[in-house]
Amino acid sequence: MMHETMYSLDEVIESYKRYLKKQYPIHHQAFCNREQANPESARAEAAVFAMLRMERIDVSIFEKPSSGGADFLCTSLDGSFLVEVSSLTKESVTEQPGLSHVPAESCSSFGFLTHMIRTRASKKAPQLSTVQMPRLLAVTTEHEWGAALLGTLAAEATLVGNLKIGFTQNSSDPELKSMTELEEAAFFRFTHEGTVEACRQSISGLLLIHILADECMVLGILHPEPRFKFAIQHLSQIPFLRVCCWPPVQGRIEIEWVIGHPQPISVMHWIIDE
Repeated sequence: MMHETMYSLDEVIESYKRYLKKQYPIHHQAFCNREQANPESARAEAAVFAMLRMERIDVSIFEKPSSGGADFLCTSLDGSFLVEVSSLTKESVTEQPGLSHVPAESCSSFGFLTHMIRTRASKKAPQLSTVQMPRLLAVTTEHEWGAALLGTLAAEATLVGNLKIGFTQNSSDPELKSMTELEEAAFFRFTHEGTVEACRQSISGLLLIHILADECMVLGILHPEPRFKFAIQHLSQIPFLRVCCWPPVQGRIEIEWVIGHPQPISVMHWIIDE
């Protein structure tokens, strides 16, 4: 989305604080405390709230100060859903193999954040299991390599796990295939019998969000068998990755993007009206 006026992330945060102070005073104090203790987490909360508002969705605070719960309740013409925000800090991301002490402009190789994302999903799944509606987990980072770490290839690795190349031995013309042992896959796993089963079904889908100074870059991933299915019409401009056929047939997991040639959608920062 393009606007005549561009706002910074700092301006979004200040507008979010004004909004909370007026509409949710108790949450305002908790947010200010969180801003001091974990500033990246606080910025992620404000940025995702503003991003959802930009998608013409009615967004309200859902988390209860005493008992917790998901961060936001979102309502559109297509119904309601919840969003929980989880920030991968720059420090924690930099500690991943291949990312430590490497200048952004240099060439290097590194793995995706599949383990971190799966771990966050496992941690958040119980928190999102108590309300009878679709629930999204928004995973964010401000890391300078976020465009790659939360981009389209990263989304595919998050859905099916780390890919390997398989081939037929003893053949002069071996057939190469992409294979996965579902290692670090977010939403399914192998059983002891070797079949594939769904897991973390309290999460209907993921949003992968790279937070920049003046915009958010956003992609989505759909759970193939959630307890509550998320309707992509809620966020119609965001590209979503999904499994084509579930359950898998003959051990094959085929995935597709809802739109062709996907790229993360750019949502410019916008201040939050009180």
